[in-house]
Amino acid sequence: MNMPPKRKIILAILLLALAGGACWYFLRDDPSHEAIELNGNVDIREVDISFRVPGRLQNLSVDEGDPVKTGDTLGRMDPAPYELALKQAESNADALEAQLAKMETGNRPEEIAEAAAQLETQKAQLATQQAQLKTDKATLAVQQAVLANAEINWKRNTELVKSNSLAQRELDNAVEARDKALSTIQAQEAAIAAREAAIRGCETTIKAYEAKYTLLKKGFRDEDIANARALARQARAAAEKAKLDLSDTQLVAPSDGIILTRTVEPGTMLNAGATVLTLSLRKPVWVRAYIDEPDFPRVHPGQKVTVRTDTGEEYAGTVGYISPKAEFTPKTIESRNLRTALVYRLRIIVDNPGKGLNQGMPVSIIIPKAG
Repeated sequence: MNMPPKRKIILAILLLALAGGACWYFLRDDPSHEAIELNGNVDIREVDISFRVPGRLQNLSVDEGDPVKTGDTLGRMDPAPYELALKQAESNADALEAQLAKMETGNRPEEIAEAAAQLETQKAQLATQQAQLKTDKATLAVQQAVLANAEINWKRNTELVKSNSLAQRELDNAVEARDKALSTIQAQEAAIAAREAAIRGCETTIKAYEAKYTLLKKGFRDEDIANARALARQARAAAEKAKLDLSDTQLVAPSDGIILTRTVEPGTMLNAGATVLTLSLRKPVWVRAYIDEPDFPRVHPGQKVTVRTDTGEEYAGTVGYISPKAEFTPKTIESRNLRTALVYRLRIIVDNPGKGLNQGMPVSIIIPKAG
């Protein structure tokens, strides 16, 4: 039986209505068909800027709120102690390097010839002293003979005077001659002792010159050269360290940013690492937000989002980090009723932040609907 055309149209409309209702019923609670709006705060990294070396702060060229660029000089510490330390370290390094060069090159022929001449001179002086010593001893022998004769004469005259066979004046002359001979011998013996001491000195000097000549001729030992080379390297490293310390008396901006705090003033004595300025970085600018468990599958690293301020400015952003660990909603983020919900922390990287985003500013993050 054929159905009238009018009834067919009505039946088709009813079927379409039922299908539409069924689709609405099954899709009305599907969150993937709606954009997600999260609340978050701007999170800008800060850097505590300090000197690497201690000293007295000489000046600061920036104040709170000043913008700076990478490499800008922000301040300076009194460099005088470090300039002196650098000069001393470089002088020491130069001296040790010159000594090393001398050892590696070896002794000059002129130095060896000079040492040989000095040795020969000392040997000639020793020969002279030894010859003179022989003469002194011969003279002493003669003087001893004179003394022996004087004593014999004195004894004989003493007996003759006792027997009144000789005048007293003759005895006095004999005593004087004996005493004079004795004094001459004593002086000669002292001269001989001095000569022998001089000879011993010459012999010691000759040994020293022989050792010097031998060393000059052989040159320096390999281990001495190695030690000198190590000392020269150590001294040069100390000079480089002193140069680095001097360069560290300048305070330089590590990145573009804005000075947040200035904690000290010129004249302050600072320890190494003491905070002088705090810098708020221009980049990267992040937004810290939290997403609840049901919406967690909707986000992934690299996903594009929109960051919107309370004034309506919008910035493009990218999901950079998703915490793998669930946590309870921070009390500063949601209402009391939602504080027991589990959420995941997100980090949104703002692509071109400009100057409209400041530390701690509340923002909204719009995650687009799926598909």
